Amino acid sequence: MQTNDVLHLINSDTKTDIIPEFKTTNDGTLINLTGIEQAGFYQLKNSNDSTLSIIALNYNRKESNLKAFSDDELRSVYGNGKFKSVEVVNPTGSGLTKFVKQYSSGISLWKYCILATLLF
Repeated sequence: MQTNDVLHLINSDTKTDIIPEFKTTNDGTLINLTGIEQAGFYQLKNSNDSTLSIIALNYNRKESNLKAFSDDELRSVYGNGKFKSVEVVNPTGSGLTKFVKQYSSGISLWKYCILATLLF
Protein backbone atom coordinates (compact mmCIF):
# COMPACT_ATOMS: atom_id res chain seq x y z
CA MET A 1 0.00 0.00 0.00
CA GLN A 2 1.29 3.42 -0.88
CA THR A 3 1.32 6.38 1.47
CA ASN A 4 -0.97 8.48 -0.73
CA ASP A 5 -3.68 5.79 -0.89
CA VAL A 6 -7.05 6.62 0.61
CA LEU A 7 -8.78 3.76 2.40
CA HIS A 8 -12.55 3.38 2.50
CA LEU A 9 -14.67 1.23 4.81
CA ILE A 10 -17.84 0.45 2.90
CA ASN A 11 -20.95 -1.22 4.25
CA SER A 12 -23.17 -2.02 1.27
CA ASP A 13 -26.18 -2.91 3.47
CA THR A 14 -26.39 0.51 5.10
CA LYS A 15 -24.81 2.40 2.17
CA THR A 16 -22.06 3.70 4.49
CA ASP A 17 -18.70 4.90 3.21
CA ILE A 18 -16.18 5.92 5.89
CA ILE A 19 -12.61 7.09 5.40
CA PRO A 20 -10.81 5.71 8.49
CA GLU A 21 -7.70 7.12 10.07
CA PHE A 22 -4.71 4.86 9.39
CA LYS A 23 -1.01 4.78 10.13
CA THR A 24 1.61 2.81 8.24
CA THR A 25 4.35 1.22 10.39
CA ASN A 26 7.13 -1.30 9.80
CA ASP A 27 4.77 -4.06 10.91
CA GLY A 28 1.96 -3.06 8.57
CA THR A 29 -0.95 -0.66 8.53
CA LEU A 30 -2.93 0.21 11.66
CA ILE A 31 -6.52 1.29 11.05
CA ASN A 32 -8.49 3.24 13.64
CA LEU A 33 -12.11 2.04 13.67
CA THR A 34 -13.50 4.58 16.14
CA GLY A 35 -16.62 6.39 15.06
CA ILE A 36 -18.24 3.36 13.44
CA GLU A 37 -21.49 2.83 15.31
CA GLN A 38 -23.30 0.39 13.04
CA ALA A 39 -22.55 -3.33 13.30
CA GLY A 40 -22.08 -5.28 10.11
CA PHE A 41 -19.61 -6.30 7.44
CA TYR A 42 -17.37 -3.60 6.03
CA GLN A 43 -15.18 -3.90 2.95
CA LEU A 44 -11.81 -2.20 3.25
CA LYS A 45 -11.03 -0.77 -0.17
CA ASN A 46 -8.14 1.31 -1.50
CA SER A 47 -8.26 4.14 -4.05
CA ASN A 48 -8.22 1.64 -6.93
CA ASP A 49 -11.56 0.25 -5.62
CA SER A 50 -10.01 -3.16 -4.95
CA THR A 51 -11.07 -4.92 -1.76
CA LEU A 52 -8.16 -5.37 0.66
CA SER A 53 -10.08 -7.04 3.45
CA ILE A 54 -13.51 -7.59 4.93
CA ILE A 55 -14.03 -6.51 8.52
CA ALA A 56 -16.94 -7.67 10.69
CA LEU A 57 -18.01 -5.46 13.60
CA ASN A 58 -20.28 -6.79 16.32
CA TYR A 59 -22.02 -4.65 18.89
CA ASN A 60 -24.19 -7.33 20.43
CA ARG A 61 -22.08 -8.21 23.47
CA LYS A 62 -24.07 -11.39 24.16
CA GLU A 63 -22.41 -12.99 21.13
CA SER A 64 -18.98 -12.10 22.52
CA ASN A 65 -19.50 -13.70 25.92
CA LEU A 66 -16.24 -15.34 27.00
CA LYS A 67 -17.76 -17.39 29.84
CA ALA A 68 -16.19 -20.83 30.01
CA PHE A 69 -17.68 -24.11 31.19
CA SER A 70 -16.90 -25.27 34.71
CA ASP A 71 -15.21 -28.62 35.32
CA ASP A 72 -18.51 -30.24 36.29
CA GLU A 73 -20.25 -28.93 33.16
CA LEU A 74 -17.43 -30.29 30.98
CA ARG A 75 -17.59 -33.67 32.69
CA SER A 76 -21.37 -33.83 32.19
CA VAL A 77 -20.97 -33.12 28.46
CA TYR A 78 -17.82 -35.12 27.68
CA GLY A 79 -17.59 -37.49 30.63
CA ASN A 80 -19.17 -40.86 31.36
CA GLY A 81 -17.16 -42.58 28.61
CA LYS A 82 -19.01 -40.88 25.75
CA PHE A 83 -15.78 -39.59 24.23
CA LYS A 84 -12.69 -41.75 24.74
CA SER A 85 -10.23 -39.14 23.49
CA VAL A 86 -11.41 -36.38 25.87
CA GLU A 87 -10.09 -36.00 29.41
CA VAL A 88 -11.02 -33.18 31.78
CA VAL A 89 -8.04 -32.13 33.93
CA ASN A 90 -7.77 -29.48 36.59
CA PRO A 91 -4.08 -28.86 37.39
CA THR A 92 -2.98 -25.29 38.05
CA GLY A 93 0.32 -23.42 38.02
CA SER A 94 3.40 -25.60 37.62
CA GLY A 95 1.19 -28.69 37.86
CA LEU A 96 -0.34 -27.78 34.51
CA THR A 97 3.08 -27.48 32.85
CA LYS A 98 4.14 -30.85 34.28
CA PHE A 99 0.87 -32.47 33.16
CA VAL A 100 1.12 -31.14 29.59
CA LYS A 101 4.78 -32.19 29.32
CA GLN A 102 4.07 -35.70 30.61
CA TYR A 103 0.92 -36.03 28.50
CA SER A 104 2.67 -34.99 25.28
CA SER A 105 5.87 -37.00 25.76
CA GLY A 106 4.55 -39.92 27.77
CA ILE A 107 6.48 -41.66 30.52
CA SER A 108 10.19 -41.20 30.00
CA LEU A 109 11.75 -44.68 29.91
CA TRP A 110 15.16 -43.84 28.49
CA LYS A 111 16.74 -43.73 31.97
CA TYR A 112 15.53 -47.25 32.71
CA CYS A 113 16.86 -48.51 29.35
CA ILE A 114 20.34 -47.11 30.06
CA LEU A 115 20.31 -48.59 33.55
CA ALA A 116 19.22 -52.02 32.21
CA THR A 117 21.91 -51.86 29.51
CA LEU A 118 24.60 -51.11 32.10
CA LEU A 119 23.41 -53.95 34.35
CA PHE A 120 23.40 -56.54 31.57
